[in-house]
Amino acid sequence: MPSNTKLTFSDPKTGAQYELSARVVETVKNTTTQVEDRLSLNPQDGAIDLFVRQEFGKYSAPTTRHLQIDSSQLSDAAAKALQAAIETGDSQNFKLGGIRGAEISVRSDIVSERASLFKGNTGGVVIAPTGHFAVEGGEAGLAGQIAGLEAAAVKAGQLAEGKDLYTAVGASLEMKKANLRAVQDTLSQVRAGTMAPDEKAKVRSAAATNLAELISSLGHEGTAGQLKAEAFQSYQDLVKTETVTGLKESMIFNGIRIQSRLDAPEAKVVEGWRQEIAPKSPPYESFFKDGKQTVNISYAAGHGEGFYEGMTEYFKKKDFTVKEEGDYASPRVLTKTLNGKTINVHLRHFREDSFKDINNPDYDMIVYGGHSNLGGNTRRSVENAPEATGEGKLIFLGLCSGKDNVDRVRKAFPDAQLVTTFNSSYFTKGAKDGTQFSDGEDARALNELINGVAAEADWKAISSDMKARAVGWNHGKELGNYMTPIDLRVVNRFRDSDADGVVDLRDKHFNLDVLPVKAQLDTEFTPKAPDAGVLNGDLPSTAAFFANTVDLYNPTFRKFSHEGAVLSDGYFKGGPDQPIVRFETQTVDGRKAYSMQLNDHYSHMGEEALRAVTMVAYNRHLAATESNYPIKDPKIAELTGLTAAAASLKYDHGRRNAAVWQRMIEHMKLPEGMDYGPMRTLIMKEKHDYTGSEKIARAYLEQMDPETQQALTDLYAADSP
Repeated sequence: MPSNTKLTFSDPKTGAQYELSARVVETVKNTTTQVEDRLSLNPQDGAIDLFVRQEFGKYSAPTTRHLQIDSSQLSDAAAKALQAAIETGDSQNFKLGGIRGAEISVRSDIVSERASLFKGNTGGVVIAPTGHFAVEGGEAGLAGQIAGLEAAAVKAGQLAEGKDLYTAVGASLEMKKANLRAVQDTLSQVRAGTMAPDEKAKVRSAAATNLAELISSLGHEGTAGQLKAEAFQSYQDLVKTETVTGLKESMIFNGIRIQSRLDAPEAKVVEGWRQEIAPKSPPYESFFKDGKQTVNISYAAGHGEGFYEGMTEYFKKKDFTVKEEGDYASPRVLTKTLNGKTINVHLRHFREDSFKDINNPDYDMIVYGGHSNLGGNTRRSVENAPEATGEGKLIFLGLCSGKDNVDRVRKAFPDAQLVTTFNSSYFTKGAKDGTQFSDGEDARALNELINGVAAEADWKAISSDMKARAVGWNHGKELGNYMTPIDLRVVNRFRDSDADGVVDLRDKHFNLDVLPVKAQLDTEFTPKAPDAGVLNGDLPSTAAFFANTVDLYNPTFRKFSHEGAVLSDGYFKGGPDQPIVRFETQTVDGRKAYSMQLNDHYSHMGEEALRAVTMVAYNRHLAATESNYPIKDPKIAELTGLTAAAASLKYDHGRRNAAVWQRMIEHMKLPEGMDYGPMRTLIMKEKHDYTGSEKIARAYLEQMDPETQQALTDLYAADSP
């Protein structure tokens, strides 16, 4: 029988507090990343639904409660305050059932239920009397309809969590009906017309975005429900007939993104699509084609820690035998029979070539095990890899924080399945006086993967076994530490399939025509107006992905972003007086996120510089917004951000470290005596906090000459406590 609980929340703007009685519809424990996907709501049933997620640390699985509040309980001011609190991503704005200390994030349908309160700025996008989207001063005819449709899709992608375009434009049910007819009409005209294929694809992409927005804004019953079913049918037709792979995958994921707002029949259809982008099982149809009963594994063992010999001993303990001894030039072959299948591991020394056999039909699995070099080993391996789609291949990357290269690997080998790590992975050394690898999480995870493949198990079972038998106590209990293809929402935090700089998790609109961006290293800190259009966003995405790894090894950040919370959000229309990079704490997909955007006037910046600048901006944002940020002295806080920037330069494999550092110091208007050399030396000596720390910041300060120290003190004197 449903119970009641108290939900307390604060208006982030005024500080006003509200307390409501909420009915607990359902409580789920997030023991996998897919648990929340089965929660559902009706966006227009008179009850405000909230999915309230509570995390009490990594030692227990998060809990999500589906709450309902009678809409009549909320005044207009309270309803607006609740939505504002949701958008901020700040746990301090919420308390559930009197319990404090939990990290709380919320998803809700309050915007749909109280639509009249949330009409907002649409950037000039309107619904014309004909039902078509239009932009103020736009063209007439089909060209104008297409321009309006695309402008609406772009605006939809910019809206905050829980908001939809149709509410923003203040669309009545009759307007929504007319708009659906108009979208269908535009698609019909384009389909029958003579436009170039890529132009037609752009129209389909915009139409899909707007149809998803329309569907999510409608309730299940009555006329609205009928309209919703018709709009979903149009969306389903687009998915079914789409021929552009990336666009189709985007349509499917955005269907999954709104799945909780669908009625049961539509939700079932979307669940059927899921396997197209999140296969339920490894590619057994390729592994065991034509009666083949062997699994051949190409394994690159990383340098240091004796991984090659250590993994040989580990495999022997798992009943593998050495079939061919091998040497530095040829692989060692280990084999065993499992469930009637022969498993052959071809173990070799890593030479920046993890994907050497990605196009070799003799191999089924491509494996790397060893250090990540802060993402460098995977990056170099992709750069050195033969051209291949990865079809029929399963990639396992056992290393620390593999999430920073998920996008790179998937773009290089789009048809391969990938398993890699979320955070650090741990191992022990036992043999050779404690200098050689003995056992570890990645080895155990690979062993469970091999066992699962031999049993032809699905990803749900394999993932469960990895979590139970490979993952240590210091990882979260929801994901564990290994992202598999079914961990779709987690993986899409680190993918930018259309290269517009907006990660797939939040990208409602798939772009098909991003403009190339060329680095201009001599003037990278000089703002320049960009070309008109959607800029290629590989650079800001790369910087954000790397930031999620940097913060793992800097103790300053440990209370904040261990869950991959830095999300790339492309570019903002900036200018010379705006920061190069800006961050905003938001709620994205019901989770706290640090949204990162690059000033479009610095789109010509080189990767080394942007990654370093991003770490300074990230640290500044945390210092300014997080009450638990540990450093109160603004001078030391700034220097700590610079330690992360220096670490980025050291590990980015570039050759311009000192030059980039000097230009960054000049751009930040810091004293001239703040040289890179001493900072680099301190970073290189560090054996644990590889990406900087307050300790390193203070040591760097102590090494400065007195004049530089004083200049720095004077600069931050006004902000000191």
